Amino acid sequence: MKSSDMDKYTQLLTLIPQLKNLNKESERAQIHRISKDFVAGMSEYMVVDYQQHLSQNHALMQEKITSFDEDTLLAYLTYVIRMDRFVGGILVNSLQSGWVLVALEHLASFVPAQTAIPSAV
Repeated sequence: MKSSDMDKYTQLLTLIPQLKNLNKESERAQIHRISKDFVAGMSEYMVVDYQQHLSQNHALMQEKITSFDEDTLLAYLTYVIRMDRFVGGILVNSLQSGWVLVALEHLASFVPAQTAIPSAV
């Protein structure tokens, strides 16, 4: 194994103990430092077409979404909308990939049966 292979992800993997100790009471400076180190560690591993890669794992993502409880579903749907403000295309990709549809269909399972789901016009 080449030494460069041995060093692969080292900067990222050294964050694991720090992340395990991170909690809601952690100091902002600590969180900022970890965030900065994470971004720096990912710099050479960023996936340019990340949305395409995620879309290729369509079945896995659908399975994950269908395991969400109601609050997590709503959090996911909120995430899709809010993240699109920062990363254009997330909303469209989530709609086109069918992930939002899966989430909404699963959300419908939390609604009483007598509530009718509108049909497509």
